[in-house]
Amino acid sequence: MSLYRRLSVLSRQVRPRMRPALIIIGAQKAGTSALFNMLAAHPEVLPPVRKELHHFYREEEYAKGMKHYLSHFPVQPIRSRACITLEATPAYLFFSGITAPRIARDLPEACCLAILRDPVQRAYSAWNMCRDLVRKPHPMGLPEHRSFAQAVEDELVGRTTDHRHKYLLRGQYADQIADFKQHLPAEKLLVRSYLQLKRDPASLVNELTDLLGLKAVAADHPLFAIRSNKRPYSEPLDPGLASELYRYFTPEMARLDAALGHHLEIMEDDA
Repeated sequence: MSLYRRLSVLSRQVRPRMRPALIIIGAQKAGTSALFNMLAAHPEVLPPVRKELHHFYREEEYAKGMKHYLSHFPVQPIRSRACITLEATPAYLFFSGITAPRIARDLPEACCLAILRDPVQRAYSAWNMCRDLVRKPHPMGLPEHRSFAQAVEDELVGRTTDHRHKYLLRGQYADQIADFKQHLPAEKLLVRSYLQLKRDPASLVNELTDLLGLKAVAADHPLFAIRSNKRPYSEPLDPGLASELYRYFTPEMARLDAALGHHLEIMEDDA
């Protein structure tokens, strides 16, 4: 091995791993993959080896310690050019009682971002994703063989046990946000609407670049055309069932406003 190669290897071993400046904590099926990929395409962002690391809620991962967690991130660049890294694990929001205190303790410098989506549309999208696993299995997924109506009924009466099929519970954001507010200072917790990401991704991305000290991105940049994990629906959401679910979530939306201290518009126009 040449001297240059040996020095290069030694430099990578000595330089510290970057720590995420931003953690996208959820919600599931709220555009987190698209947002992560948009930010990862920024020239001043160095992404981790993969989007979802699951470190802060999976006990077997957390037990491996911070050194193992940080091994998924790039080493600190030698160049002085400002750059950051980030992570996006949507389950962090759902498992807020576990993840919020751990993130606050282990990564106090990181900002956490929650993207909240209309809970009825989010539930139907999550069901559709699990339904798709029947024909496209994934080692991390649990295929869904029930209709959406049956899945909702089972969850409401307590017949659903696996968290991956708790479509309604994942949309009960108030307690999840309250957990993070309890453990993070206000400036380290951002809560935004999926509607903003859907309608004007440039405004959200550039809000984040400003917060993180990165260069703004022109509104016509190709990265804003990124779409991730989009899959067709076999049939539209039944309007009658949708109406019942919107009534079910009405008290939860009031609780969310109370948890946030303000109203966040997340409901779809036709809700």
